[in-house]
Amino acid sequence: MQRLSGKDIEARLGNGIRLLFENASLNIEDGITATTDQGYPNGWVFGEVKGDGEVEVSTETLELIRAEADTAGSWEEMPTFDLTFFGQAGTLELKVEVFGAKLRFPGFEFDGKGGDKLTHKIPFVIGSPDFVKLNGTPLARRR
Repeated sequence: MQRLSGKDIEARLGNGIRLLFENASLNIEDGITATTDQGYPNGWVFGEVKGDGEVEVSTETLELIRAEADTAGSWEEMPTFDLTFFGQAGTLELKVEVFGAKLRFPGFEFDGKGGDKLTHKIPFVIGSPDFVKLNGTPLARRR
């Protein structure tokens, strides 16, 4: 039976750009905290929900995003994007939707020895109350 791997995952920005990535990460914090009474655990409370991540892309993909930044006036002025990661293997499907991803400035690292293609890490933060959905189910709901 075929299983999903990172190679099966495709990413697209909300404007239709196919984001060919070398590596991608999504970090999510639910902010849930245990409460205490006189130093002993006694329940929990909802906290601040937030998320961020990073995509590592080739110079060719970076150029596609740079063109979007140029149209917007600067990298900083680029609008937020919805970012979708999708993969399917047989009947197994994984769809992670990130809403309101604000791309931050890309990082640059150059290895003078060569041997690998050049890649660039682009961090992002999640800025929409729609937050993240996993196969259509919201991870958090605004209260």
